[in-house]
Amino acid sequence: MFKGRDHAGDLVAGEAHSDSACMVAQFKEHGKRAEYLLVVNRDLSSPKTFTLTLRAPADSVLVVRRTDGAHVPIGTAIGTIEVRDLAPGTGELFRVVP
Repeated sequence: MFKGRDHAGDLVAGEAHSDSACMVAQFKEHGKRAEYLLVVNRDLSSPKTFTLTLRAPADSVLVVRRTDGAHVPIGTAIGTIEVRDLAPGTGELFRVVP
């Protein structure tokens, strides 16, 4: 079960370019250490690239693949997450282990 939060401010310090098309939601799996970030491109006409700055470096960050739900590592001990060319109106889900 996931518990949503009003904002992702606990984990994310901000989007590097302060793009209003970037929307971030934070979720925590009950009883687990990992957090999830859903990054959405609210622009409905063009792809966007967003750079999220984390409040503290994460032990690991994984992207959750849309096709099969597999968790694919994208880095360890990183302080930023770059989401490149996110299609209009779509999102990416990341698992962040603080």
